[in-house]
Amino acid sequence: MPFYMFQGSYTPEAIKAMTENPHDRGAAAAPLIEALGGRLHNFFFCMGSDDVVAIIEAPDDNAVLAMSAAVGGSGAMSAGRTTKLLSSADAVEADVDLDRAVRILTVVNREAHESRLVERVVEEAEHEVHLAGAVHDLVVRGGHPTNLSFKAARTMQLLNTVGLHPPGYT
Repeated sequence: MPFYMFQGSYTPEAIKAMTENPHDRGAAAAPLIEALGGRLHNFFFCMGSDDVVAIIEAPDDNAVLAMSAAVGGSGAMSAGRTTKLLSSADAVEADVDLDRAVRILTVVNREAHESRLVERVVEEAEHEVHLAGAVHDLVVRGGHPTNLSFKAARTMQLLNTVGLHPPGYT
């Protein structure tokens, strides 16, 4: 089960009640945690911005959310926050997942780049075919490459270079 760290601060009223009737706050918190399928590992009082820190093992985030809502609703805490803790094994697993994700992203990006290159080549080829068709139509109708645009004339040169001559062109 995952581990969580709860950090909280008591209200002044709760601190007054604890000083008037001191008792083990960890023992008071444990039944709630256990009722939601968790386990209280440690309960510490703190010096500093937080009054308490608890290390809790719980079945999932939903159970911890229910615990936090119950504690927050009790009115005893003026502030609180919960942090999900990861073991070193969890961190290694996350690194492995990150490496796998980076490799997948690299492949996807490479394929997208190659796809864009192929699309550009296809567009240019379609454009050249269109120009060649225009040249062909002009030649068949009696036009001559000297009367064509530079691109159309260049296309005619390329066609002649590779030995392709539009019908009717001599």
